[in-house]
Amino acid sequence: YATPAVPFERLAGVTVSAGQSTATATVAVFVPQDGVVFEVTVNDQIATDLRLWATLRPHDRLTLDLNGALSWLDLAGGRLFTAQVQRARLQYHLSARCFVRLVGQYVETERDPALYSFPVPEREAGFSGSALLSYRLDWQTSLFLGYGDERALDPDQRLRQTARQLFVK
Repeated sequence: YATPAVPFERLAGVTVSAGQSTATATVAVFVPQDGVVFEVTVNDQIATDLRLWATLRPHDRLTLDLNGALSWLDLAGGRLFTAQVQRARLQYHLSARCFVRLVGQYVETERDPALYSFPVPEREAGFSGSALLSYRLDWQTSLFLGYGDERALDPDQRLRQTARQLFVK
């Protein structure tokens, strides 16, 4: 596979692998100026994994990136774990010098504690969110204003705030 000589943007894709020692196939869609190009990559992996991603550009100033992943491992005694990650990133350019970015990510892991030789929680989850405003003063200097929020699963199975940050740089 050779990269096209024309400018392109990666728009969407899916990666799937299954079994303990099978091939992983990655399919990505590119949209160059002259048409559609499909990229297919195959390589050996040891995992059971599903990944989905997409980039949406409904407007020339707005970009939405969506990512999701689901992984699991089955043993003779049952499923050892299932882990998932979902992430969304929204970026809006107000001008050539200024943009706003919002990011949210949720991570969850479920385990069968009976299959581990050491203590593990049955379920863990967390959410992190952030907002960033960037303004470029000149070609060397940018001003940033940001906020971050972290949450984790408490014993009542609710996402409780564990950290918060506000910064200016």
